[in-house]
Formats: sequence, structure tokens, C-alpha cells
Amino acid sequence: MLSVDSKNWKALLANGNPTVMELVKRQRMTQYNFSEEEYEIFEKYLNDRQYYYYRPNTATEYDEFKKVFPKTLKQFAKYADSQDGFKLKFYMDYLNLCKELKYDLNNTFVLFPKDLKMAHDMATEHFNRKKEQKKKREFNKQKKSYLALKNNYIDKFSFEENNLQIVVPEDCDAILREGQKLHHCVGTYVSKVANGTSIILFVRKINKTDEPYYTMEIQGDEMIQCRGFSNKHCTREVHKFIKDFAKKKKLMMRDIA
Repeated sequence: MLSVDSKNWKALLANGNPTVMELVKRQRMTQYNFSEEEYEIFEKYLNDRQYYYYRPNTATEYDEFKKVFPKTLKQFAKYADSQDGFKLKFYMDYLNLCKELKYDLNNTFVLFPKDLKMAHDMATEHFNRKKEQKKKREFNKQKKSYLALKNNYIDKFSFEENNLQIVVPEDCDAILREGQKLHHCVGTYVSKVANGTSIILFVRKINKTDEPYYTMEIQGDEMIQCRGFSNKHCTREVHKFIKDFAKKKKLMMRDIA
């Protein structure tokens, strides 16, 4: 009923009048089959409340630790003692980076680096470099996908009226620059543009076609939004223009201010 095996139950009774904390200790020793020495290591290094405060979905402290740490608690304790200001969160971050990078955690040189901070920094740099390379590869794929769609958009959405016109972005880089110059988030839409989920068009003044003015998003046969600098709403002139554009291209319009 108390989740304590017979060995730990006897040890608990031997204390005469055990406290709640002593009961918790014996429950954990039962659960993980800890010896007294192993439990002391657990309390000293693994029962890190600050670390687990940020991991509320972790079922148990030790179960999470075992996922990344294949060696014994005694080996771990010896290593932790060798590191000045050892912090479990920092070490777990390092181990998780090693897992992501597919380092061999059975190699003691990897598992117990002489200088944990230096090893963590190097693993972080390697991870970020790989992440950036992956992003570049994905972006290059997106650029190719968009270019396959662009000519169709030029044919479908060409439009000008009075002082304004619709410009189809040259490439994905142009969409990123648009977001940077107009201080809005259209740059985050590149993946949706590449797969055709969203269509991004630029509203430009005819005599200033290279100067960002307003940015339009279309999904299917509906105009979703049209925003200017810092997500500014349309001027009266721009609103009339996009309304006429929507009518000409048979697009539905949301309530775009």
C-alpha cells in the first residue's frame, strides 16, 4: 500500500518514527532498486528541482535521465564530482545535443568530456551549423517550388489601375525582403507560398515598382489580407484598388480594413 518492498519496509521501521521524507526515500529506492549509495547520488545530482521545474511532463526524474545516460550512477557521480559547479540541466542539454548529432554515447570520451562547458559549446556550434545547413537546403527546395508556380501567377494576377499595380514576387528572397522592409511577418509564409497554400502578391505604385508598399495574401479564391508598413491597414486608394482587383479576378474578400 505504501509502495515499499520488504527490505525498505524493515529499514523504515528501524528508524522508530520515520518522517514523510524517509518514506519517500524508501519508495524511490523500491521503485528504482537503489542501494543506499545510489540513492545518495540520486539526491545529490539527479533530484534537481530547478531542472525538472521546466519539464512538467517528465514522468519521473530517473526515467528521464536513463533515456540519455547508459552508464551506472557511480560512474556518473565520479564524473560530476570532477566538474566545477556541475549542473544537471547543463549536462542533460549536452547529452541531448549528442543524441541529436548521433554521437556515440558509449564512448567515454563523448560521455564524460574533460571540460563539459567546452564540449557543450562545441556540440552546440555543430548542432546550429547543421540546423542552418538544413534550413538552407529546405529554403533552396522552396525557391525551386515557387519558381514552378510563378509564371502561372503572372498570367493569372496581372492587374493595374490608376497609380497602382500587382507585382508577382520574383522569388522567395523577394518575399523575405518584403517582410523586412515593411516590418511585418510575410517572410514566415515562404513555406506556404512554396507549396501553393498561400499566394503572396505585392501592391506597388506604378512609378515605384521596386519600393515595397502593400503586401497581399490569397488562399484559394479568397483574398485573406493586405497590409502595409508595420501591418498598417489599407488607405482608401489601396482599398479601392484591391476591391477592383478582387472583382476582376473573381476573388472573395474578407473584411479587409
